Amino acid sequence: EDGSKPKYLDSKSVTTRVLNGTKFSGFANAVGRALQNREFVVQSIDNYDNAKVERTTIVFGKNAIPQAYTLAANFPDAQLQMDDRQDKLVDVILGATFQNLTKTEAGASAGARTRHTGIPTARYSACEAYQLWSSATAVS
Repeated sequence: EDGSKPKYLDSKSVTTRVLNGTKFSGFANAVGRALQNREFVVQSIDNYDNAKVERTTIVFGKNAIPQAYTLAANFPDAQLQMDDRQDKLVDVILGATFQNLTKTEAGASAGARTRHTGIPTARYSACEAYQLWSSATAVS
């Protein structure tokens, strides 16, 4: 390590798959939408093979290190895990410890920037998006 800070990319240049590793139905969909609001390119949203993931995990290959750090800056509970993939796709596997995306400045509107990372923020947090989604899809 050279001790320098990670170089964050523009979120539009990060392509991700959002995978639900929890027992909560629709969770990956809500987080995927929140990431799209932050201008990430969400390639797909799906369930992870194991619905008992404890900690949110960002999985990436050696060619996607800046992309992985850019995405990870949005997940306060995330751990980074490198695999042998050669592309620049980054997977986020939501775990039980995930509560919300990185907080935004109070009253931030869509396109605003997070306090420390300069990464675009969303109008709604992931939890708010999930609540909106679940209330809109609730069976009466």
